[in-house]
Amino acid sequence: MKRARKYKDAEERKARLLKTAAGCFARHGYEKAGLREICAKAGANLAAIKYYFTNKRGLYREVLISSHSQMIENEAMPMPVPGQTAAEALRQWVHFFLRAFVFKQTKRPQLALIIAREMIQPTSFLGELVTLFIRPIRDRVLDIVTALTGPELPAELRQILCHNVIGACLHYDHAHLVLERLGFKRPNGPGEVARLADLLADFILGGIRHCVAARAQPCETPRRRQETW
Repeated sequence: MKRARKYKDAEERKARLLKTAAGCFARHGYEKAGLREICAKAGANLAAIKYYFTNKRGLYREVLISSHSQMIENEAMPMPVPGQTAAEALRQWVHFFLRAFVFKQTKRPQLALIIAREMIQPTSFLGELVTLFIRPIRDRVLDIVTALTGPELPAELRQILCHNVIGACLHYDHAHLVLERLGFKRPNGPGEVARLADLLADFILGGIRHCVAARAQPCETPRRRQETW
């Protein structure tokens, strides 16, 4: 019994360290997050960091992996459903992305904050983060864009449309402070997030369809337009 209790205590201590470290890395970034602060808040000592994770780098890597696993458990990225149209798949993805990463209504929002910090202040873990998390998202959106446009559209253009989809969603996260000062009312609650997701999905779908239609038109010599309002 004592051995089992000791093992359980050790696992609980490790879990506390990971949870506390995730919050500190999300708030302060990798460089500024201090191990002493993490240990103090987790009720552990520095020796525990060395025992479980070897060093700060090991702790950060474990936070990324565990946060990713918890995110999938809470709300996995939507995947293809039999009979689902490409437009429905894109709308479902926009709802998922805004809910889970922009307005962070999952139980564990730290991963989204850590990723945002990595984009601004990248660490040596950025490559691993791209492989583990960002590339699967890009590949899923690219699949949806290809289904919407058809594979005949040049690969480079499909890539641009894919990044435009992701960028349109991320705009509400990366520019949120500016948007607030411009009078944008941040969605409050699942209903308002869903309404914004529908509007954004409509906008994205319209843009993709227009792009495909424009590419299908025969080339004409463009007329010189008057450069006036």
